[in-house]
Amino acid sequence: MRLESIGNFDWENEPDFNFCEDSIIIKSGKKTDYWQDIRHNINKNSGHFFYTDKTNNFTIIVKWKIPENIPETAQFGIMSKIDSADWCKMSLTKGKDNKTYILSSVTNNNISDFCKYNTINQSPFIYYKMQVIDSIFSLSYSFDGTNFSLLRVFQFIKESQAHKIGAYICNPTEQDFKAVLEEIDVL
Repeated sequence: MRLESIGNFDWENEPDFNFCEDSIIIKSGKKTDYWQDIRHNINKNSGHFFYTDKTNNFTIIVKWKIPENIPETAQFGIMSKIDSADWCKMSLTKGKDNKTYILSSVTNNNISDFCKYNTINQSPFIYYKMQVIDSIFSLSYSFDGTNFSLLRVFQFIKESQAHKIGAYICNPTEQDFKAVLEEIDVL
């Protein structure tokens, strides 16, 4: 499924967005995020998620144009949700050190973890791939759309064959942030 056939997609926390010829320009709300930690009373479920429903095994590839200005901790990437307590995400983000990182986070039973990988790229685009085979998730990324680097493999504690999958964007800062979603392909 390409952007031109997005009839089965919907928004969680719909942002300001505009359809262009072959893309969607998405402006993230300020102070939006996906992060959970019930031990510390953190429940952030305010990011913007453009999703479709999928069951069993699947592969989804999402392509974003990399913005020139990324506020610290702003994110644009790929996501899967079972519910508000169980989800995963992978994105490009900028750290406090002004370096660019690939970030992944898995939330099981209202507790989020994260790992980040320092990356240097010269590409104007980033591709994210999520593949699920027999409830095993793999998250990969690519700067050319062909050669994907595996970042993470995991399983959710909660078993579910039904998932919401798609692209997400969020901006925990007060700065303006927008990104261009180029493609979504569900296999």
